[in-house]
Amino acid sequence: TSSAGSTTPSASIASPSGSIDVATLIPYSKDNTVAENIKNECKLNAKLSEFIESFSEKNGVQINRSDAVDHKIAQNALLVEITDAVSERTAFFGHKKSTSISGKLYKNGEFISSFEGRRVTGGGAFGGYKGSCAVLNRTVKALGKDVARWLKNPVNKARIGDL
Repeated sequence: TSSAGSTTPSASIASPSGSIDVATLIPYSKDNTVAENIKNECKLNAKLSEFIESFSEKNGVQINRSDAVDHKIAQNALLVEITDAVSERTAFFGHKKSTSISGKLYKNGEFISSFEGRRVTGGGAFGGYKGSCAVLNRTVKALGKDVARWLKNPVNKARIGDL
């Protein structure tokens, strides 16, 4: 399997058996530059976790959302971070929003595979009438679906979404 970008994913890895632990609130990476108003008002970290769970379960992958995920002791753990979220708006073109994430899958404390993902949106139909958080939530919903698809076939160094 190949992907866009300079990295080539490794061979496909079977989806883990059993439930996969995911944080209830997806953390922001320690070097993120996400504006505080986005973090405080949009709750992207909670929404992303919810979308990962709902789309994964539709794909037959059981998610266990937890306040504290320890990949060293969990049978299966997916550590996801929000690395960036951008909220721009222009008078002529409306919204220009994006959210970027990264994730690592562990089984019995051992690293299995990773991904990077990003989604970009202008808000969709009638986007100009939607608030910034509603439009940013479209990006994390799409990313939740992307992560759920990746969990069915967790290729290492995958680039998902709009990457």
